[in-house]
Amino acid sequence: MKDSRFVVLPSVMTADGTLALSGHTTNCDSVIDALDTPDDIAVTMSFVGDLGEGQQLDESGYPAIVFHFTPGETTVGAFEAEVDESQHLAVQTPGTAAHVLEDNVDEFSNVTVATGTIAASTNQAQIDLTGANYTSLFLDQLNDAGTVTLLVEKTVDGVNWATVATKHETDFPAGTNKSIEISLSDANGMPLVAKAARVTATALAGGGVYGFHAGVRLLDGYR
Repeated sequence: MKDSRFVVLPSVMTADGTLALSGHTTNCDSVIDALDTPDDIAVTMSFVGDLGEGQQLDESGYPAIVFHFTPGETTVGAFEAEVDESQHLAVQTPGTAAHVLEDNVDEFSNVTVATGTIAASTNQAQIDLTGANYTSLFLDQLNDAGTVTLLVEKTVDGVNWATVATKHETDFPAGTNKSIEISLSDANGMPLVAKAARVTATALAGGGVYGFHAGVRLLDGYR
């Protein structure tokens, strides 16, 4: 058997809310989404009308993303074309492509696109378990408030998902930074295989915030 070492594996947010830009600009009505946000990293978006020609989506300061545009020239369609080339954002719902962005009314700073935490219904986090052995999954209660249902699943092929557990806010000890451990093992304590695990939130209301990570024995040669 290969040697192994203990590691903590973070999750990646595979569904972490969206940003409707119509709530922050007059002319841009696109809805954007963050792609696979690392655990506990908040992605923000700014619009700045500071160019004399063209437009640019600047991701060099990620997770703070800035869209630079030319007032009176850059269209919503041009913005969405920049997002289509992004490594971190996607267009969830296209806006009105012909709308033209203007200064002041279409500028804003540091609006949150994704929180990096499970803080709303449909938020989903996933952990890559490739090479992992003796796996314990941990649901973390980062803010103790309201109600939630958390569906934990695993997959061996990345396509079909099997239910591991369903947890509610009443299953957590009271208070912040409390965790529930879920062991991927059989009744005899033998490890069960999984390529990945995920948690999906439903019925999340009242301000609760949750996280997801795993403690594993990782076989040498992986990561």
